[in-house]
Amino acid sequence: MNGSWKKKAVSVLLAAFICVSGSISALAVGVGASAITSSQTGAEVFESSVPSFEDALAAAGTPTDSGENWQWFEDTKTLFLTADTGDFTSSSAKPWDAYENAVETVYSSGVTGKYAFYKAPKLKEVYAYGSVMAYSYGYCDALTDIYVVNAEVIDKSAFAVCDALANVTIENAGAIGASSFTRKGLQKVVINGYDSIGEWAFQLGTGSQKAPLEVSITGDGTIGGGVFAGRELGDVTITGGKTESFFEEYKGDIYETATFYDVFWDPDATLTLNGVTLSGGCFSQGNAPASFVATDCVIGNDAFANAYSAPQNVTLVNCEVGSGAFSCYNDTYSLQSVSITGGSVGKSAFSDCNGLTELTLQDVES
Repeated sequence: MNGSWKKKAVSVLLAAFICVSGSISALAVGVGASAITSSQTGAEVFESSVPSFEDALAAAGTPTDSGENWQWFEDTKTLFLTADTGDFTSSSAKPWDAYENAVETVYSSGVTGKYAFYKAPKLKEVYAYGSVMAYSYGYCDALTDIYVVNAEVIDKSAFAVCDALANVTIENAGAIGASSFTRKGLQKVVINGYDSIGEWAFQLGTGSQKAPLEVSITGDGTIGGGVFAGRELGDVTITGGKTESFFEEYKGDIYETATFYDVFWDPDATLTLNGVTLSGGCFSQGNAPASFVATDCVIGNDAFANAYSAPQNVTLVNCEVGSGAFSCYNDTYSLQSVSITGGSVGKSAFSDCNGLTELTLQDVES
């Protein structure tokens, strides 16, 4: 069997498969994350990988200095805040002012108020066990690692313009605000438990990245538009939740910004989804990764239709695939291999995929 005959046969089979019109059956979408359920709220609560505030404070020993609701440890240049800080301005005095230019690590047990550590020049690590308000840690040039646990809110621009920031870990959060983590240094984001991730939350802003951004998100929340805009992504794993665009009016016209708007990918990157609902058009004006793997997912109509590039390899297990979901009109030759097991596929889901040479179907409804 020569290559051209094989490709033609696959094309005929694919055309027959995607052109059958039929209703898309509903699938039970399960979240594969490990979590317990709060007896008070019914929400999922993920077991924390971060030491508790109390354990960290006990391990710190005897403070060098202290005041109302704060303790300073000179040997480690660490500041513990034992209550809510209250809000400040960018220039107002704080109770720990004597150590603001020396502090390298902050542990905050309550709400960290506005501008609490704004432009702290040597701050490297933050452990926040509560909400973080606007510009609490904005413009901290040396800040590399952030751990946020049980925050009802991570406010807009809470960690904005921290150019050295490399690693972000968020556990059991409520709302992660718009533009809350921006700038070029970010290399790894891990989120376990969240209600919502606001638009532009992890966008690049300005500058160039040091390395592709690796992402792991687990929870039942909503991921907003443009969250990784301008960034090159490495491997991304999302378990549970759904994507959602946002809409803006500009000069009388309405513009949509999708979740994967303006993203780029490392050439070997894989996007892995488990129990996720991808909204229609969620890759509009963005790029797709080389490999796309989805299990127990809902993939909305035209999900990839207006992407600048299509995935090369697609693997779907028990997914509900909407009409035109993988019809990438801007890149009709990149998609080469598709494997679908179980689930259902809508009309013309893979139309105009002229480069497709391998198609495997098993127990698929159309």
